[in-house]
Formats: sequence, C-alpha cells, structure tokens
Amino acid sequence: MIDAIAFKFQTGTQWVHLPEKYGNWRGVYNRLRMWAVNGSWARKKRPRPANRQTTPSAGPAAD
Repeated sequence: MIDAIAFKFQTGTQWVHLPEKYGNWRGVYNRLRMWAVNGSWARKKRPRPANRQTTPSAGPAAD
C-alpha cells in the first residue's frame, strides 16, 4: 500500500494509471483518503517549546 502511494506521488501519474501490481487503484486511493481523514497519514504535532522570558536591557533606568 505504501509503495503504491509512493509510486503515485513520485511519478505524478493519475490514480487510474497505477500499475496492476499494486492492486485496484480505488482501494489504494480510498485507503490514503481514510488515513488522511483520521490523521494516520498526517505529520504528528509536537508540543511547542516554552518561550524564553525576556529580560529588560541593562540600559539607563528611566526616571
């Protein structure tokens, strides 16, 4: 399944022109769509690092 998806995107071919060795193109397409919708195919979001606190500059104090 992964090979079929990789082949499609590497070659830029249309789904209907996927080689027979990967099986029915509709099955490959539907599996990719299902994975994209449920988040299996998406890149996982990582928590953002905490922002460093800024310190005032060491310039002259304002009166």
